[in-house]
Amino acid sequence: SFNSMVVAIEEQEIVRQASEIKYRNLFQFSWDAIALRTEEGFIDCNQAAVEMFGYEKAEFLKLEPEDISTETQPDGSSSRELSARLITDALNSNKVHLEWSCRRKDGTVFPAEVLLNSTVVDDKPIVQVVFRDITRRKQAEGELEHHRRNLEELVEQRTGELDAQQAFLRQIIDADPNLLYVRDRDGK
Repeated sequence: SFNSMVVAIEEQEIVRQASEIKYRNLFQFSWDAIALRTEEGFIDCNQAAVEMFGYEKAEFLKLEPEDISTETQPDGSSSRELSARLITDALNSNKVHLEWSCRRKDGTVFPAEVLLNSTVVDDKPIVQVVFRDITRRKQAEGELEHHRRNLEELVEQRTGELDAQQAFLRQIIDADPNLLYVRDRDGK
């Protein structure tokens, strides 16, 4: 009986270790930058976060959200105040999804899509922060907007030309109504 209990415990430990490895790999090898944070600060980050922000892992874990953000966000909000509120919201089990203006160690600014989601690890609330660099998407959106404006200008210009031609033809017809006639299929 004791031996079967030991075997069951060993099997549970193997399953737990396999699960831990699976989730650790999901965290480490994600293409998105992922950081784990408590109210006190960052406690872990993956390699994608290190590469995205340009800090060594040990440096990153000492940072505050405002250290990897612009001073203000596009809506004019203070990054320091807004990040504190968003972390609190996430810790209260609210998922938070937003665009954020980030800053790398070298000072480069880039737009990111950010998802904050709370979880509990070892009875401790933790916020998982996922960053996705959306620079290319924003550039593509800008190009599309530029092309849309150009197309609208072209349509407006062409409509103006057609209106001018129509006005000119009306002047001619008003001057001599006999100039307007329609031919039938036989050319009469």
